[in-house]
Amino acid sequence: MHEQAVTKWIRINYAWVLISSCLIFFTTRTSFNLPLVIMAIIGLVIIIRKREKIRQHSKAYRIIWLLFLCLWIPILLSLPDAVNFARSSGITARYLLFPLAGVFILYVMQHEFVRLRITQAILLILALFSFDGLVQYFWGYNLLGYPPMGGSRLTGFFSPKPLLGTILAIFSPLVFELIRKTRLRYPIVWLLLPLFIVLILLGGGRHAWIMFIMAGAIYGLLMLLLHYSKIQFRTSLLAGAIVIISIATASQIPYVKSRIGKTTGVFSTDFDKFDKSTSYRLSLWVVARNMYFNNPVNGVGPRGYRYAYADNALKSNFWMNRGKNEIGSTHPHLFILEVSSETGIIGLLGYLLFYIILIRYYWQCDKKNKQQMTPWFIIIFIAFFPLNSFMALYGSFWGMVSWWMLAVGIGFSQSPNVKIKKQPQ
Repeated sequence: MHEQAVTKWIRINYAWVLISSCLIFFTTRTSFNLPLVIMAIIGLVIIIRKREKIRQHSKAYRIIWLLFLCLWIPILLSLPDAVNFARSSGITARYLLFPLAGVFILYVMQHEFVRLRITQAILLILALFSFDGLVQYFWGYNLLGYPPMGGSRLTGFFSPKPLLGTILAIFSPLVFELIRKTRLRYPIVWLLLPLFIVLILLGGGRHAWIMFIMAGAIYGLLMLLLHYSKIQFRTSLLAGAIVIISIATASQIPYVKSRIGKTTGVFSTDFDKFDKSTSYRLSLWVVARNMYFNNPVNGVGPRGYRYAYADNALKSNFWMNRGKNEIGSTHPHLFILEVSSETGIIGLLGYLLFYIILIRYYWQCDKKNKQQMTPWFIIIFIAFFPLNSFMALYGSFWGMVSWWMLAVGIGFSQSPNVKIKKQPQ
């Protein structure tokens, strides 16, 4: 009987557990590939065996494949001129896992039970990340025994990678939505906002701060457009006041104050000062620009930036003078420059089409589905945003993170065809 109960529980809950577990696997070095491969295999089986059921929600499946092709076709077309064909072809092949995993996610998210559990699980995992960050701040070590990076930057379960602030920032729309839905019944939920802000400031770089501000601004705007009322307007004002007060207070923390001070150089017209204030990323951007002009049609191939760096850098380039074996950086630290230098004008056109299709799809959703998708639409919008400067869009880690977000977000845009309390067999 016990074995039967366990088997039944797995059959009912495996889908939301597998999808939600990705967020935990993001804290690992490479193990996040495991759930991706499993979901892709199941997705392929679904395509073969469940074609009729897929047709019932063909729009969502069609959109995720269209969005995939917008980025994948330029990647494929860049291969003939790739500076490192082996590396670029590997990225091209690996990208095929994303839409296959997306098919699995869309298929199981037709059920309200799965959606509810995914939302609950993700919020609980974010709460665990936040608690671990607080433990690291007050005790000097997190629950796994890791100290802050450099003695001051919180890393939490992501140690030694400084990703805590980035992950909390990009998932902040889910916290905004939780506050909006529960603020009247549980006013204490407002405390989540300053807590999140402090953790993002202490655990994230300037890119995470910008992501959080973007998320808040877009969320507030969409809420006013979709649910405008005097109460909603007052709620937005209150949220804005809490954000301003929290940032002003947290900015007095030495680490945050130091980071803010280093940012002032971005307003300088002097190349060296601006370069230094951006952690010498301007030097990387100049190389990416040169790379694009030298390979304007289809670029140097995905992840080829590092291999073409030396041929496109000036002798005065900061990173070349650091003696990094002719590899200034693995990527240009700006998505739009990564796309342009590695996939050329074809990639830029595909990137633009990606956003046009995404925004159009979201805006054409019916009211109920749009409301469910809104926080995830913001997450997706920011995850692929052209001015992101922290990771590589074509990299294995952020590729997995961003496409997982995309699939889950599109999953919430579907009209559920099964309204039950447990997932059917």
